Amino acid sequence: MSKIAVVFWSGTGNTEAMADAVAEGAKGAGAEVSVFNVTDFSADKVDEFDAIAFGCPAMGAETLEDSEFEPVFNECEPKLNGKKIALFGSYGWGDGEWMRTWEETCNSAGAVLAAESVICNDAPDDEATANCNALGAALAGCITNFFIKPKYTSGVSFYVNNNNDNLIGSSGTISSSDLDASEKLVNTYMFVVKSRTFRDKIADKLSSEVTSSQLKSMISCSQVESTLIFQVNVTSTSPQLASDVANTIAELAPDEIVRVLKVGGVEVVDYASVPTSPSSPNLAKNILIGFAVAFALAFIIFFTKELFDTRITRETDLTKDFDIPVLGTVPRLLPVEAKKESINGATMEQIAKQIDSAKKGE
Repeated sequence: MSKIAVVFWSGTGNTEAMADAVAEGAKGAGAEVSVFNVTDFSADKVDEFDAIAFGCPAMGAETLEDSEFEPVFNECEPKLNGKKIALFGSYGWGDGEWMRTWEETCNSAGAVLAAESVICNDAPDDEATANCNALGAALAGCITNFFIKPKYTSGVSFYVNNNNDNLIGSSGTISSSDLDASEKLVNTYMFVVKSRTFRDKIADKLSSEVTSSQLKSMISCSQVESTLIFQVNVTSTSPQLASDVANTIAELAPDEIVRVLKVGGVEVVDYASVPTSPSSPNLAKNILIGFAVAFALAFIIFFTKELFDTRITRETDLTKDFDIPVLGTVPRLLPVEAKKESINGATMEQIAKQIDSAKKGE
């Protein structure tokens, strides 16, 4: 199971809510997730995780929080080369410049951004929460290759006939009855190619590169629909070995089929080449699955909260259930820690003092 860290700093709780949503998305995609306030994280922990999601709101003139978050992130930065990461955060003004600058910093450090960063204005709404879920799922999906070793597939194809006079290197014509008989022989030929005796011969030919028992799970055969051609594929964690085994099959199969059946034969249509890209795992598929799980999880969480939330937070919560007048509402107040956040370089506390001074005529 992959290990993901979600590291955040939050003054008002908005970015913390986003961090929780990122964590839920990653968990839904099958990852083991640890959530850290940045004060509890350090550069020493970076190597303990396969991927990290960093979250920080925009501060002042659209910058990272510089007293707690930025020092820790700067310590982690040298260890982010080749690391899968994701970024998220909330803002109260501006156009997201702080996130673009942050992304450039991460790219310069060699970090691999797993998905498009998520930003939201103030508290995350349903859309932002879903985007955070998807971000976590994408981060979990992007590290698939770290846990499932890539496999490579190489193959050879054979043309089947049942006439000994038409084997490799011979001449002659093929009748329709030969074609009908050849089509019936395809399954028999494929069985011979996968037989233990033939696997032993392949293993002997390749010396110590592979064993007969290993070849059993590596070799697969299939007939090309409506043709007299069948394909033999070899799958291995080594692209070179996959190609070597496939071409050894191409070399030995014609004689082995004649030896066993005493009739018919095969001719090689295509020889194997060394594959340049893995056949599995399917990263795109895994990411799509992660997104689907994350969105489903976000919907379930939202629906459950709405269904069981009995708190009265809006005027409509009273008017729809009770036939009583609303005399007034209490505005939402920022928590104490919000004083750390700033506007145009001035903290909330400083702004409050300036307002008091203005009222007193100072």
